[in-house]
Amino acid sequence: MKGVRGLWIGPNFTIFVFFLVVALLEAFKEHHWLTALFWLACGLMFVWVDLRSGGLKPR
Repeated sequence: MKGVRGLWIGPNFTIFVFFLVVALLEAFKEHHWLTALFWLACGLMFVWVDLRSGGLKPR
């Protein structure tokens, strides 16, 4: 999928955004900051995989 300014957005980046939203909702709603940190770490893992596989490079 093409993103902003021709940047190729891989599926792992989409999963990262999902995990980021879950983490923020959890943190603000329930004040469970460790759980939110866990979900954020899971999301960052997917971004890292996307960066290594070339999913976030201009095409």
